[in-house]
Amino acid sequence: MALGWARIQRAGIRAGRTSGVALALALAATLAGCSLPGIGSASSSDQQSLSALPWCAQPQISFVDSSSSTQQTITSWSQVKDQLGFTPYLPSSLPKGTCLDLVGGTIHDPIFGGHLSITWVLPGSAGPISFSEAPKRGDTATTPQCAQSSQTSDATTVCIGAVGDSSVTIASHMTQSQITAMFKQLRAAPGWEPAPAK
Repeated sequence: MALGWARIQRAGIRAGRTSGVALALALAATLAGCSLPGIGSASSSDQQSLSALPWCAQPQISFVDSSSSTQQTITSWSQVKDQLGFTPYLPSSLPKGTCLDLVGGTIHDPIFGGHLSITWVLPGSAGPISFSEAPKRGDTATTPQCAQSSQTSDATTVCIGAVGDSSVTIASHMTQSQITAMFKQLRAAPGWEPAPAK
């Protein structure tokens, strides 16, 4: 693929990401899928708030506390959300039929600070959409800078841009123009956690 490991890792490092994020982006870049009609332009009746979207399977939340000598793993969002050191920016809704796959990251990293990675699986064969976020570093552009794995219909596009005090990377099978439009719709820390199963 044109967007190889080295290029993804360089993009992640420039945006202040850890190598785990580069790995997540590389994995997303290998997934097959198709274009995502309606993302960013679908009517509100075709969308659901993030907190209304279920987990795809069992909840998977895993944050590493780098201030602990044992690299303690935390599985509760409420325990880490105020310790990231930046404001997470996410869409307020995604298409109905989307499910939350996994959430993770780090807090108190001595070099990068905090990091959030969150992935949803979109309905049908649209594939995953991953958000990787960290404190804004240097001169990260507010206009997303994008690279694409190939020019085929199942291409993975990775875009990096600054929103507020955060560097945000979005990886999906959406087109560059769709991701750029999504950047404009990101909102500060909307609730994303699914309601507990009854």
